[in-house]
Amino acid sequence: MRCFSLFLLPALTAVWWWSAGLGIGIGLLYSLASLVTNRIALRQEQRLFMVIVLGGMVARMMAALLAVVLILWLVPVEQAVFVGSFLGVFIIGMMVEVWSLHRKLSAKRDP
Repeated sequence: MRCFSLFLLPALTAVWWWSAGLGIGIGLLYSLASLVTNRIALRQEQRLFMVIVLGGMVARMMAALLAVVLILWLVPVEQAVFVGSFLGVFIIGMMVEVWSLHRKLSAKRDP
């Protein structure tokens, strides 16, 4: 029993939760920004739609990369927990973004 509790001890520290929370928070901010950008883009014509979607994606990725690098550089976090939680939420957010765009574009085409 003692060996099992020593195994779980690192997962219960404040730094671990702080690292996971930061990663999840940045991933959620990225996903929220993508949904807002796509909502704006869907109101535009075809050419402008692509510019907004692709330009917004590049801008969000650069901002997220900058935030991740700065946090890893300046904030004392558990790096594996932070990056893992960010990537998990980021990937789920990308899947939701693609699904949402596909659904909305399909609904626009089929009256």
